[in-house]
Amino acid sequence: MPDLPHEVVLAGPVSDTSSPGTPPPQPINPEDDLSAPDSSGPALAPAPALAESMPGLFPPASSHVTSVLQSVRDFKQPFFLDICAGAGSPLSSAFLEKGVPCLSIDILIDTNMDLLQDDFFEHLLRICTSRQVALAHAAPPCREHSRLKLLPRGPKALRTPAFLNGLPDLSASQALRVQESHLIFERCVQLLHVSFSCGAQVSLEQPPNSMAWMEPIATNFLASISADLVHVAACSVNLNMHKAWLFATSFRAFQAFASTCPHTEGTHVALQGLRDEAGIFCSRASAEYPPRLADMYAQQALPLFDLEQGVGTALSLATVPLLAKPKDLHEAPVASQDGAGILSTPDWSAPPSGATDVFARLRPKLMTFLLQGRFPQRLRTLVLGGSAEALFSTSEVDALRRLFQEWLSAYFPGITVSWEISAGQPYCLQALAAVSRICQDRDVSLFTCLEQGVPTGFDGDIPLSNIFLPQGGGHPFEQSLGICHGNWSSAEADLPTLHALVEEEIANGWFLELDSLEAAQERFGDKLAIGRMSIVKAASCGPGRRWLFYRVCPFGANFSALWFQRLGSFFLRTLHLWTWLRHALLGYVDDFMLFQDQEVIGLTACMTLAFCALFNIPLSNAKLQLGSGIHWIGWYFSFGSGTFSIPVEKVQKLKRLLQEALQGRHVSKRTLDKVTGLLQWFCKLYKHFKPWLQTLYADANRPLATNYSIDPGDWPGLAICVNEGLIFTSTPPGTSIPTGSKLIEARHLALQSKKDLVKIPTSKRIWMRVTDPSTTRRKLSVSSRESLQFWLKWCEVPPLFFPLQKPADVPIVCAAADARADGDLVGIGGFIEWPSRQISWFSQSWRVPDLSSLGVPLQVPAHQDITCYETLAQLGLILCLHSVVPLARWTVRLRTLSDNT
Repeated sequence: MPDLPHEVVLAGPVSDTSSPGTPPPQPINPEDDLSAPDSSGPALAPAPALAESMPGLFPPASSHVTSVLQSVRDFKQPFFLDICAGAGSPLSSAFLEKGVPCLSIDILIDTNMDLLQDDFFEHLLRICTSRQVALAHAAPPCREHSRLKLLPRGPKALRTPAFLNGLPDLSASQALRVQESHLIFERCVQLLHVSFSCGAQVSLEQPPNSMAWMEPIATNFLASISADLVHVAACSVNLNMHKAWLFATSFRAFQAFASTCPHTEGTHVALQGLRDEAGIFCSRASAEYPPRLADMYAQQALPLFDLEQGVGTALSLATVPLLAKPKDLHEAPVASQDGAGILSTPDWSAPPSGATDVFARLRPKLMTFLLQGRFPQRLRTLVLGGSAEALFSTSEVDALRRLFQEWLSAYFPGITVSWEISAGQPYCLQALAAVSRICQDRDVSLFTCLEQGVPTGFDGDIPLSNIFLPQGGGHPFEQSLGICHGNWSSAEADLPTLHALVEEEIANGWFLELDSLEAAQERFGDKLAIGRMSIVKAASCGPGRRWLFYRVCPFGANFSALWFQRLGSFFLRTLHLWTWLRHALLGYVDDFMLFQDQEVIGLTACMTLAFCALFNIPLSNAKLQLGSGIHWIGWYFSFGSGTFSIPVEKVQKLKRLLQEALQGRHVSKRTLDKVTGLLQWFCKLYKHFKPWLQTLYADANRPLATNYSIDPGDWPGLAICVNEGLIFTSTPPGTSIPTGSKLIEARHLALQSKKDLVKIPTSKRIWMRVTDPSTTRRKLSVSSRESLQFWLKWCEVPPLFFPLQKPADVPIVCAAADARADGDLVGIGGFIEWPSRQISWFSQSWRVPDLSSLGVPLQVPAHQDITCYETLAQLGLILCLHSVVPLARWTVRLRTLSDNT
């Protein structure tokens, strides 16, 4: 249960004026050469541009462009976010002079602005997810990433390219310096990534040869934003020193100030190892951007902002707008599903139309009981300690039930309630049925079925719920019932645990035990099915076989999932009414999440647990969570920062499986299935990687082939041993080929069907390749290995944060594009109509020979590739949009129509 802050209480002043100075770290280590933006050694390849003027990315400022920008922005006050700004904040100063609001972040400006502090970092993430940042820049101190420390006469190096995480012989204090420099750099990249994901343009600056560029999170970040690398030589900004800066940016207009040094070696003053009269490295004085560079940077970024008259506003943490504007209740985006059915919604900012507060007279009495007993304080203590202890004792549950009974008698005298718990299940079903009638719940058949014993649906006898969409089609079971004669390997591998779990369920009365399979067949007839047992954590049953049949819904059965979902959805719908106060509540089968203002969520959480205690709803108390950060259904949600991420534990699990899959020539199908299943989950976030799973599925379903031989005289008779798909239905004479195997090749000729058998020469003994589906070994294809190695490298990157808020919507009235192809002439064109009724358009034509340098095998006549040109025209719409809307990320909905299929 996350609690949401009602108001931001973290605040720190930011100086309204720029002060001169250099930005050394605190505490200062006189042995550190901090500038390190120099080139001494190999550097990343810069953008191929010199310091000459380049055409602007955007059209000249005009009423047309301005009106378009105003129609697509939801900024309240778009501002420049300057992370690690330095004591003098040169970039912010340049923007302020041009009328752009700025927020400067640096521990040298305010000691509270410490990126190493989790609370401050979380607040910065919240600012980055506000969609108010138009441009974010970070220049984390190079410090321990500097290659200058690897040179003679420099300070001691604490890391090298071979030991990015620190040299093995470091002292505790030195190791801490390495860790802190790594964490500051990582958090700067995280802030830029979140800003970019919310629509801001971003830039990251480090020396061209800094070891920071080798960090996995840096290379991943550059790829994710399709970064331009803009190299700036110091001499291009009027500095006579051997120095350079490298900006990795999503904003192409910054290429305008890219430059390289045209002078010969030794022309400029070399700063490596040079100290001033006080013994301080001279490179430290060069760490701050010179005014000319800051001015060029700000000038190129002006199209991203709505300029203020006069000097821009220097923002503070207390004055930064975290919301563009309060969202109206029915304004998009609107949550439509909470897991409780088609008529239930998670957002109860206000009660839905037609909802009745049936618990209005009960709720104050329960709240008084909970507050007098100091249950909210008790709950926080239990949750923080990870305790499995229940919040309410038996006597306290009895007191709650007396309150409920008194309320029921006073306001619903015609409804009686019983707290009896029927055999085979844990709930107070009769009491819950009474609540269902009081709430006038739509699932009217739920508790009748639960009390009588739920139907499995094999005979199509499950009554409609009235809250889920009915499934169309015929019989719900497409497969016939089967009888398995063994358990899953997880159960067989740990029989003692299996035996203990089975005995526990027998003691609970959840099993019916019969003497034999024949007895079961006599009792159940043609409706008998026997499945395999599995355990998650395992370990034996004694010798012999027992025939156990569930009296209850076993977890994992299809019909069980339906009933768990129906009961869970009832709990969700009822808890909405039970809570009533402004909240959001979601459920995923039996995992619930409630979020609410932090001032009241402690009490509301106790109300929720009181509901569960009243009706004996089982809970995993040790798994309860209460705070601004929650692990739920496999993800980590940080509501304090407005972000979510993949938990580190899941990344490490994937890494272990990938290493297991890649360690040998072959991989077990079980391991490959685990890898593929986990990657499917990861691809919910990284959807563009999903097509690459195809090769893994292909390998998983391609058993290893074995060589068999057959006498030429027996070859004609082979046809009667296989079906049309070349599956062996019987073993050919003189071979040991198992039935169920598939013939795929003979004498190096691929075979597709039975009729291909006549193509095989029979002059000598015939060797065949046969796949056996029963084998558990699989061979990874080259494509699969490359895919898994990519993911293994990805696991080295710290999990990135993603914003819970979507990028801004771009309201487009109409957009269309088309292509033509006639002989060797091709052309594309399209337009976008904005809400202001203005039009942005493009048109371009080529001759096919003109495109030969691209290396794409284009055809003449060109209409043979018309589908490709149609696709190019659609991409042209995106470029047209990008030429007008300078946001890095946005949400666009285009209804694409094509007259070519």
